[in-house]
Order: sequence, then structure tokens, then C-alpha cells
Amino acid sequence: MIDRPSTPATRSSINKSVTSLRRRDVPARVATAKPASAPHTGSTQGASENPASQNDKSDMVPRSEMEARIRQLEEVAKLRMDELDKLAASHRQRQDKDRSSLTKREKDLERLDKEVKRKVEKLDKREEALNKREKEANELLLSLSIERGERALAKLDSQFQCSLCMDVMAAPYILVPELCGHSYCALCILALFFGKFHEECKSFHKELDCPMCRAALPYPKLHKSRADCACPFTPNRLADEVIQELVDTVTASAQELYNISRANKANKHGGTLAIPESPIADWREKGRAKIAWKARQDQGKAEIQLLTKSWKTFRGKNLLAMKRRLGIAVMREEDL
Repeated sequence: MIDRPSTPATRSSINKSVTSLRRRDVPARVATAKPASAPHTGSTQGASENPASQNDKSDMVPRSEMEARIRQLEEVAKLRMDELDKLAASHRQRQDKDRSSLTKREKDLERLDKEVKRKVEKLDKREEALNKREKEANELLLSLSIERGERALAKLDSQFQCSLCMDVMAAPYILVPELCGHSYCALCILALFFGKFHEECKSFHKELDCPMCRAALPYPKLHKSRADCACPFTPNRLADEVIQELVDTVTASAQELYNISRANKANKHGGTLAIPESPIADWREKGRAKIAWKARQDQGKAEIQLLTKSWKTFRGKNLLAMKRRLGIAVMREEDL
């Protein structure tokens, strides 16, 4: 802002003041230029005119004094005009300074804008590179997890497959070790055992034998006392632990595959990973293969433990009730 003087003064106001003073000076100049008045014709006339002339003379300002006042006003006007010129020059200088400052700030902002854009582009490139590396790492981890799960599943199928149900053994039990030693699922052994049980006479009419080596297995005498060691079923604890570890490995890999697949489908860009098809997919926590295997394991352990605990007191009616509960076909006399 321009600092203005306390009494506003402009060129036009100063010029008006000077003009008014010059106009007031005109009567004085005319009065000094008038010739001497005519001689008086009489004393009475002269006496009557003297007061008016005296009043006119008293109103007139001397020319020298008027010129001095005019010069004084002109000097004041000149000083005021010089002050106004200085203020105007200062204002223009300040405006030029502000304009240059604004121009400099605009240039700085443009430079900062370009720098920010360059940094954003650099960050975008880094983010793209990181996303690419993350994708490669996820694909590698996924492939390793699938490979680990498939190796475990292949081991289960090749080394721990039940020869009766052709599935992964659930709760493996061994037939009489000293005679046979082959392992089967608990439910499969019970189906084999109760398949030879006759309903009408509530006894066994055929010898029990191993489906693989055909070794003859003793069957219980239902009307005689039996010892615990006479039970032909022995839990294969070592195989059970190994099978459980392998199943846990397959389940972990299948669950990881499932989670990544869901996250990949939820991606707004339509997924970034190529999810391969794998046989371990059904072995996740809520997969069909895992649920079926877990059900066979729990039911087989419960039923065979019930049989072994009550082995001494089991009679024909008890075996028949268990056979019907397990859904095994009842063998009649005409089937013998």
C-alpha cells in the first residue's frame, strides 16, 4: 500500500489554488493601472467620494505581497507534487518488486510441480517393479507349496494306500502280526471281519484270511472265554503317525492354494497369479477328500476300540448289532 500524506493534495487541486490566487490579483493589477481621477468640482463632491475610495484602497492587497503568496503556494505545490511523484515511484517500485516476487514464486512452484511429477513417476516405476517381484515370489512359493503337497499325496497313495478301499489308510490296523502283518483301514478290517459273520447262528462259518497274502487268521470262539491277546487287530501306531504328518502337509498346501486362489479372484484387476489345477485341492480343511478321510479315521478308531475293549465279553448278538450299525451286509445261510 502507498503511504499517502495526511492532507490529500493532487495536481488539479494545487492548480485550482494557484488559479484562484491569480484571479484575486487581477483587481489589484487593474487598480494600479488606472489613471488619476479628474479634479474635484466641489468640496461637497470630493467629501462624498473620499470614504468609498478609502474603502477600496483598504481592500486592495499590494502586488508584491500577492506575488510572494503565489510563489509560496507554487513552491508548496511543487513540494507536494514532488512528494506525490516519490510516492508514485515508490509504489511502482513496490509493485515491480511484488510482481517479480510472484513471478519467482510461480517459477518455483512450476519447478516443484515438475519435481513432484518426476518423483511420482519414479515411485510408480518402483511400485510396478515391486509388484512384479512380489508376483514372482508368490508364484514361486505357490509352486513350492503345491509341489510339497503333491509329493506328500503321492507318498500317501504309493506307500499308505489301503488294499481294500484303494484310498489313503485312515486309522491303520495290522492283522495278526506273527501270521500276516499287513495293515488296512480300521473300517475296512471291520468290514472284512464282520463279512464272515453269520446272522442266524451268530457265528463264523468261514475262515478269515488276509486279502493280500491269504494267511489264515483265527476267528473268535463266541461261546468260549477269550483273552485280550486273541484279538486279531493291532493298531499300527508308526504308520498312523506318518500318515497323519503327510495328511497335515497336504492339507496345509491345499489350504494355502485355496487362500491364494480366493485372494486372486477378489483382485480388482481380475487376478495376477495363474492358479494351476492340482489334485491336492480337495484336501484343504473343508475339502471333500479331507472331510471323508477324517470321518473314516474317527469312526474306525471308535468302532475298533469298542470291539477291542469288550473283546472278552463279546457275544454273537453284540457282533451282529455292530455289523448292522456299520451297514455291512448280513450273511445268511443260503449265502454260505
